[in-house]
Amino acid sequence: MKQRLIYGTILIATLLALIYVDERLVSRPYNGILVTGVVLILAILASREMALLVRSAGHEPLAAWAVVSSAALVLIPFLDANADPDQPLLNDWHATVAALVIAFLGSAAGAATRKKTDGAIAAIGTTLLAIIYVGLLASFLVRIRVFGPPGASWLLLYYIGVVKFCDMGAYFTGRAIGKTKLIEWLSPKKTIEGLVGGVTASVVVAVAIPMIVKAVADEGSLYPAMFPSTGKAALFGIAMALVGHAGDLLESLFKRDAKAKDSAAAVPAFGGVLDIIDSPLLTAPLAYWMLL
Repeated sequence: MKQRLIYGTILIATLLALIYVDERLVSRPYNGILVTGVVLILAILASREMALLVRSAGHEPLAAWAVVSSAALVLIPFLDANADPDQPLLNDWHATVAALVIAFLGSAAGAATRKKTDGAIAAIGTTLLAIIYVGLLASFLVRIRVFGPPGASWLLLYYIGVVKFCDMGAYFTGRAIGKTKLIEWLSPKKTIEGLVGGVTASVVVAVAIPMIVKAVADEGSLYPAMFPSTGKAALFGIAMALVGHAGDLLESLFKRDAKAKDSAAAVPAFGGVLDIIDSPLLTAPLAYWMLL
């Protein structure tokens, strides 16, 4: 518990500093460069962790190809947003579809170069799983930042805060009063009471932050309009909590198959990178749709 609080505080302070600096880099070709850089690093590390989990489950993914493809998917929206409007290098969605097609073809070609048929389907499938789960989903974090309104760095922080407060609310509520198991065969420590506490925490944060911003913002500030209204914020909090919880359970499914407690030991007291970003990953496309 003590370690979680210490390292959690450090991570929050680092994130705030990152968002503060990134918000000041809004002109091409630097718009969103810090957020994109951090997401890129996380995607690379998470792709490697996913490959290790898949290997522990008895499969042979193309780990290097998964890392390269995930990195490309993360970079595409950043490159599109920072391209010269008169000479665009690529279109975000067209390039993303093309990257996914190339990812599939590359996975198939990589499996073929092993010159064996045993496990070929599993190798291709698990490689694509890592690319879609990490690379494609993480790319929506970048989209929220680079395609959002002025001040989108804070909107991204708002979204992450709503999701992660569900994790914290569920953790502390579950420890305090949790008795009814949620899905015991998959995640024995998760409880229905914890889920209710997590949803409540997310809704409170989702509603409170726009109200605080509106109360303290200067007259004429663009920030209040960037956040959802009270009713939409409450719905946003519920959606982020439930889908985020599903993201946590999805990663638990991967870990149970791999017979692993954590995805890695990259972050003290928290486990691996996947253990930290599992809920933001699954919620990112939904957050992009609801906020933008």
